[in-house]
Amino acid sequence: MADAKKMRDFESNSPSTTAVPVSKRAKYTPNGLQATALEKLMRNPDKEIKLPEPAMEKSVRPPPDIVPNVGSSTAGAGSGEFHVYTQSRQREYQRLNILAEKAQREAEHAHFVERQTQLSAEHEKKTARNRARRDKKKAAAGRVKAQTLNPSSISKQESATANAKTDACLETSHSAGSQADSLATDSRR
Repeated sequence: MADAKKMRDFESNSPSTTAVPVSKRAKYTPNGLQATALEKLMRNPDKEIKLPEPAMEKSVRPPPDIVPNVGSSTAGAGSGEFHVYTQSRQREYQRLNILAEKAQREAEHAHFVERQTQLSAEHEKKTARNRARRDKKKAAAGRVKAQTLNPSSISKQESATANAKTDACLETSHSAGSQADSLATDSRR
């Protein structure tokens, strides 16, 4: 009996169930309201939470297929007929407004989807370009590492192209030097 009472007192005083003292003013801030709502939910975690259903789409009853007596706002109509006419006109305006809103939502959604596909294509293009750049860097780093570890592993083709490049550089420097020499000799004469 005493053990059960001690256990109840311990559970009621445990820090997880006791609320943090909050000033009255702080209770009504958005953070305070959210904290109290969460605290209330966590008091009984086994309880089901009822989420509100999404709002239903606006709709107006469809217009009748056949209108037997077409009323109008003419002066010859009776006083009751005029109100019937104005109500039917209001229903038609509501129906047209709802159709216009629906068409606008569909157009905005189509524009959104188009923009998303365009942005994702641009993103993929940029990602592919960066991926190629990274792969190129990795390949270059791998070649440099292979050359430093094992210089004899350089392929004959790579060494031949490197030799051809150095030869071409030397030839251009020699030809430039000979032209300078010829100009110098011409100026002395």
